[in-house]
Amino acid sequence: MRGLNKGFTLLEIMLVLVLLSLTASMIVPRLPSGSNGSDLYRQSERFAALARAANQQALLEGKTLGIKLTSTNGDSTSNYEFMLLAEKGWKSLEKNRLFRPVSLPEDIQLNYSAGDSFWREALEYEQDDSSSSSFFADDEEAAKQPDIVFWSSGEISPANVSFCLDDNQKSCQWVLLEETGEVLVKENLNG
Repeated sequence: MRGLNKGFTLLEIMLVLVLLSLTASMIVPRLPSGSNGSDLYRQSERFAALARAANQQALLEGKTLGIKLTSTNGDSTSNYEFMLLAEKGWKSLEKNRLFRPVSLPEDIQLNYSAGDSFWREALEYEQDDSSSSSFFADDEEAAKQPDIVFWSSGEISPANVSFCLDDNQKSCQWVLLEETGEVLVKENLNG
């Protein structure tokens, strides 16, 4: 009398390996090439998490926060910092442990496009109505304005921020900031 065989046959093991290799062959082409694919994903997720935290902070503390994107070479932006609207204008939060300035690796480019100009136009309209407005005191102050604003009401100035490997539009992660306060990360804008 034969006892029960415990274990897998060679045929079963080979079948599992074939299925795993087919699955891997479908997933691997979607990952950005090079060792920076994980950095790209990590940096875009980090930006999104910090944007969500800034939105929550503005809502909980009743303060207006912003993100200033700065360029080090040409039109591409490679770092960003968080700002707080104080009585005398925007101030950097560089000493804040959570919202300190972030510098991206050299091979990751950050590009910004405003989603809707309604909020920027509203702030400019306020400036025209009130000469003592602290939003845009002069050209130098206007240059210190954040690109993305988080209001205490929970609203965000809409924007699209892309993280790309060396200006390669095929290897990008997009962070979409919606007016309603929603922050989304997508691999491409069409998906």
